[in-house]
Amino acid sequence: MKSSKPFYSVPEAAALCGVSRSTMWTWVKSGSVKAMTTPGGHHRISPEEVERLLGGEGTLPQNNDGVHRVLIVDDDPQMVKILQAKLSRMGIETETAKNGFEAGVKVTEMMPDLVILDLFMPGMDGFEVCQMIKEKKELSGIKVLAMTAFDKKDTEETLLKMGAEACISKALDVESFIEKVMMVLLAPPRSGVRKNHG
Repeated sequence: MKSSKPFYSVPEAAALCGVSRSTMWTWVKSGSVKAMTTPGGHHRISPEEVERLLGGEGTLPQNNDGVHRVLIVDDDPQMVKILQAKLSRMGIETETAKNGFEAGVKVTEMMPDLVILDLFMPGMDGFEVCQMIKEKKELSGIKVLAMTAFDKKDTEETLLKMGAEACISKALDVESFIEKVMMVLLAPPRSGVRKNHG
């Protein structure tokens, strides 16, 4: 992509990369997208940075092996379908699990960067899955974003103590939900543990 334009605004860069403004803002704020700040406080992104984002198959800043992997664990098929469609369009590889037992198997097989985890499922619930991930040394670098229809502070505190990166309400609109997913996915690991994809 050749351009004589010196810099792009955040909305312009978002349009070129095929992502929402909120997603581009998330990337800029997390440092995954490099941007300069003008004296007036506006962010500007260079054509070279836009080219970097557009390189390869996806528009998302990528990990060492070139692909971000997300495992979606939820027994609500509609929620799974929406999340999978949104993330796939951003070049993210997704897998799904309908319950905690299936999640335990797929986490080990897939070694995802992030697990989006519904807390209240039949059988093995999300709390148990989170605990299993964070207690196993080989899995502890996997990020966990828990989601629940019940907005309870004590639930969030329990999960954070278990090692989860964040807890989010299912009541959020889709764009806000995806923005939170991207912030967790792109943020540095809490524990500093980095895993290798097998």
